[in-house]
Amino acid sequence: TLIDGGKTISAAAPLSKAPLYIKAGSILPLGPDVQYANENKFDNLDIVVYPGADATFTLYEDEGDNYNDQKGMYSTITLKWNDKSKTLTIDTRKGNFPGMLLTRKFNIKVAGGAEKTIDYKGSRVSVSMK
Repeated sequence: TLIDGGKTISAAAPLSKAPLYIKAGSILPLGPDVQYANENKFDNLDIVVYPGADATFTLYEDEGDNYNDQKGMYSTITLKWNDKSKTLTIDTRKGNFPGMLLTRKFNIKVAGGAEKTIDYKGSRVSVSMK
């Protein structure tokens, strides 16, 4: 359900079902439930795009259990949504760290629309979600 912003609304919020409001033009990566940082390699991520505006998100990753990120040992992947063309561009991965995943699956979902799965190997790829 789309709701115009800039106003106060009242919503039912029982403990079992809290409302979640996400701004149009958002990219939300979702991984599996984990109990600690190294429990899962996150090799299969859902990338949910909320259309309605252009969006950019930078996926940051490091080893998760030390301070090597302060020594430059991390990677970033920038995701860009072009709302007019309905295209998600996943840029070339920058950086690296020991144990980094070199390939992974991205399950791309447009809220209320198309879904596609791609194999990402670190190089730039654009995915049409029409």
